Amino acid sequence: AYGVEALTFEALFGGTDVATATWYGTYYGAQVTYAADPLTVVGQYGNFNPEAAAREDGSGFFGSLAYALGGGLGTVTFEYTGVDKNFNGAGVPTAEDYSKIYGEYSHPLTDDVSLILDVSNITDGSGAESYSEYEAVISVGL
Repeated sequence: AYGVEALTFEALFGGTDVATATWYGTYYGAQVTYAADPLTVVGQYGNFNPEAAAREDGSGFFGSLAYALGGGLGTVTFEYTGVDKNFNGAGVPTAEDYSKIYGEYSHPLTDDVSLILDVSNITDGSGAESYSEYEAVISVGL
């Protein structure tokens, strides 16, 4: 990892030589983060190169934007994840690419309690229709 003021750059390379492992092969990725109140932006890219026969290289990316609202009003976060058919299936192509759009609002109720409301739309790669998820959470820190 390398950082310059509010920017951080990270890179990753690895793999496994266990032929029976789902992710048998090599992988690499990179992440860039910009964090300066009230804004945090993250971008990631990853690639998988399987070693097993009949498996294909795949890649994906992730982006996140979080903004802390002033006056104790909480934080709004938006995220997008997208991976191709090969990455989604660990080298075995799925019917279509995977994607997820996610939004969250987090509001502090007290110093140790927060209300989190989120919604997401997901295309899981199976070929089925995309679907939405909704969630409301009370988070308590101990």
